[in-house]
Amino acid sequence: MSEETPVTRLYDALARGDVAAMRACCAPDVRFWHCFDGIAQTLDESAQGWEGLIAHTKERHSEDVRSISTANGLVQQFLFVVRTPAGERKAWPLCVVVKLKDGLITRVDEYIDRAGSFAAAEGPVTTPGF
Repeated sequence: MSEETPVTRLYDALARGDVAAMRACCAPDVRFWHCFDGIAQTLDESAQGWEGLIAHTKERHSEDVRSISTANGLVQQFLFVVRTPAGERKAWPLCVVVKLKDGLITRVDEYIDRAGSFAAAEGPVTTPGF
């Protein structure tokens, strides 16, 4: 990711496995909504999920990032790429609609099909069809 925003800082911190830095990107009353379960999680609930993801992956990062600014935040499409403990590299197309206020994330609507991953070859990965 190139432009420095609270969203890039959040995902860069996830790549490093730094949950405290991820939390610092967010307003205390932030909500993270997921399309796969319809639940809007609190910061503490989301942090638990991040810790689990970090514990169960060897690497995590975003590739093929495309952002569009909105009046109160941004929409970002990207591939979320992980390496499993067994060494398998997997990617998921992901879209997030993010609201920002005073330099902090106040809401993330995350659109991801958790079953919709694909094997990602070594090197740069691009979104299928682009």
